[in-house]
Amino acid sequence: MNDKKEVVNRLPASRPLLLFNHNAKAGGSSILNLLREFKSCEIKVKRNDGPIEDDLLLKKYNNLLLQKLQKSDTNSSVIDSQDCFVHIKENKGSTFDDRYAGFIIGSIREPCSHFLSWWSWKSDGGSGLYPSRKSPNITKFLGKDAPYYNSTRDIQRFRKWIKQPGIRGQVEYHFRHNYGAPPVGADCLVIVEDFSNSLLHCLQMYEQQGGFVNWDSPLVAGLVHNKEEEEKSAHRRKVEEKQERNGTDD
Repeated sequence: MNDKKEVVNRLPASRPLLLFNHNAKAGGSSILNLLREFKSCEIKVKRNDGPIEDDLLLKKYNNLLLQKLQKSDTNSSVIDSQDCFVHIKENKGSTFDDRYAGFIIGSIREPCSHFLSWWSWKSDGGSGLYPSRKSPNITKFLGKDAPYYNSTRDIQRFRKWIKQPGIRGQVEYHFRHNYGAPPVGADCLVIVEDFSNSLLHCLQMYEQQGGFVNWDSPLVAGLVHNKEEEEKSAHRRKVEEKQERNGTDD
């Protein structure tokens, strides 16, 4: 029997509550902007790292949702889990058990691009990455030439920064910490290098198993438009290639 399929079959058939597990510097801000556009409330969760029983986990999220609804100016009888999403804060992680509470979207980024984004962020004074005793003087390798940090000197600094003992393996560590290994803590991953298509796919998956997506909201509609334009472009290329082949044969 397929173990992965068996595990997924243990989940409820419909999970209308949407959860977003925020993987730092992997497209999270753009995903949040889109979700906030069609979800009326956001529940920010800073969960503990320890194991939580299924019923306690569900109770935790349901209580948070209830508290949010009680504080809302909108009639609570109208708002339900379809209107809200849970934002699992950066580096707090999610497990398979969290998926009983709702449908979880995460994100992933090509490692070199991820490291560069992190380095630029920290060069701007941002947080992220765990401090390490292995590299106490690591800040001297951050960028100095704002705002792009692409000078010859900064390129050399980045190359030295990424080789530091406290940095190597951090992207993998954060991914494992966020979603597990294998990544059973997410139902769908948005791929930064294919952002529009992969986010659209995740939203379609979420809707297919009982979630609500407002396809008329501008950012969501933009994803659909991008996909349609991409398919039209691919079709035109096929037609042109076929015409070229036919012309050659003649």
